[in-house]
Amino acid sequence: MILTEHSICHYLAGKGLIDFAAVVTGNFSVRSKKSRNNNFIVNKEWPGSSFFIKQASGLDADKIESISREAFFYQWINANDSFRSLLSYLPGFVMHDGSHHILITKLIHDSVSVQQYYHSESNADEKTAAAIGELLAASHSCTISETLVSENNFFANQPPWVFTIAATAQHYLNNPATSASKQAMNIILNNKDFFGQIEAVTKEWRPNGLVHGDCKLSNFLIASEQVSVQLIDWELADYGDTAWDVGGVMQSYLLLWLIDDMFSQQMAVKKADLSMVQHSLNSFWNSYAAGMNYAAAENKAMLEKCTRFCAMKLIHACFEMTNDAETLLPHCAKTLQMAFNIFKSPDDAAERLMGIKRLQ
Repeated sequence: MILTEHSICHYLAGKGLIDFAAVVTGNFSVRSKKSRNNNFIVNKEWPGSSFFIKQASGLDADKIESISREAFFYQWINANDSFRSLLSYLPGFVMHDGSHHILITKLIHDSVSVQQYYHSESNADEKTAAAIGELLAASHSCTISETLVSENNFFANQPPWVFTIAATAQHYLNNPATSASKQAMNIILNNKDFFGQIEAVTKEWRPNGLVHGDCKLSNFLIASEQVSVQLIDWELADYGDTAWDVGGVMQSYLLLWLIDDMFSQQMAVKKADLSMVQHSLNSFWNSYAAGMNYAAAENKAMLEKCTRFCAMKLIHACFEMTNDAETLLPHCAKTLQMAFNIFKSPDDAAERLMGIKRLQ
């Protein structure tokens, strides 16, 4: 069964989530929201009975697994008291229909992604960045025992693909890939210093907590007139190295500036300048570090590690952006260049590029 705008009311009524009388009286609405899955926004006008519905498109095994993983995550979080503090940062879980690969959560009413918010406001404000830091600290502070990890198939306990480049680069070039992806990989392989830095950072991966796996500004939602944020799309949730989430936020802010700087006129969006991004990153890190209760020495060490992981995330983003391209585009090349520059001096990059003030 594939949900459509016309059939979804029957499905929801059958699950007892809506009353057909509301449909008859016109107190029901549905909007499709295309992405990698079939998504629907239901009853946006009625906050008390509004839902976000996600269904894996077709019979794509990866998409089906992603829906199942996210659903398990929500069920698992709600069933474990040690994660109760995290629930206020997540959309409310409603149900999972495994046979039809459907996940339903409560709609975060009147919200936009932080990415959209920055584009519309042209103001990468510090309060929103601090709220993101607070959220990640709350998530990363949750304790997960090794026993819990071993007992749940939900935890793949695998590093992201980019951490395997050092071992699989040649294999990657010999398999089907776009010309742009091969160009990017050859840039890495032909620069011994760049490749060496990637090899070194790969060895730093240490699973130590719950990770979202795809932390970027488009996955953080902010409701109108609120400072708090919520984090959606937990399809890659895992037991992993929490520095990957932090590095993801850092790279998302840097790309907000880098790509806006190159394409703001063509995209008709307001430009995020580097100064705005730096103030936000400084607030984000200080909020996160405070939430993690880092002492001065640990703060410095973790900031450097997260900055190196930010460089890895930039490389990861480059390959995502070249997925369908036949030639390496300028902004992708600049992303690789930024990653290489960060590797050369993470401490300097944190201060001069990201604007994160040194600890005294």
